[in-house]
Amino acid sequence: MVLEELGLEDISLLDGERLDSTLNLDGDGSGRSPGGEMVLLTDRRVIHARNGRRRKAVIASIQDIDAIEISQEQRGAGTFLWAGLAFIVAIILYLMIDAALTRTVAAAVVAVMGIYLLVDQLLLPGKPLLIFRAGGVQLEITLRSEKVPADVYTFVNRVFELKDDNGPNGVFARVQRFAPR
Repeated sequence: MVLEELGLEDISLLDGERLDSTLNLDGDGSGRSPGGEMVLLTDRRVIHARNGRRRKAVIASIQDIDAIEISQEQRGAGTFLWAGLAFIVAIILYLMIDAALTRTVAAAVVAVMGIYLLVDQLLLPGKPLLIFRAGGVQLEITLRSEKVPADVYTFVNRVFELKDDNGPNGVFARVQRFAPR
């Protein structure tokens, strides 16, 4: 696959670098997502690229990656604050508006928004995250689906296979340790 076919005209590979695999984050399973978001794995680097209005490219060397974490996003207490604020605004609307039907509807709409925030926080799981740790830096990628697809684990395994092949204990190191007889 050529990077232009993936809609990534601005990103180029290094001399001798080859594209190994892609992880499509838009969820259509095609591997191609012009204007979308994906993670590319070459034999030397991991590239997180997003096209469209919110263009982004984060690039890390495979040799710098210490760990890859697959987890659920952690939600903070901010949602509870916004839900509480919605209930306070609903009470204020109910007390301030004179027309009975209007105040009831307005207060109910805002209260339902607060209830939605609470239900979302308490019952629905967070999105899965794929986090690459490279030294003191981490690349955090939010996956679109509710559960981690199997191809994410395959992608992570391939990263470490390439790291082992190219790293200090890999193929190149074994050639350097060759002792003539």
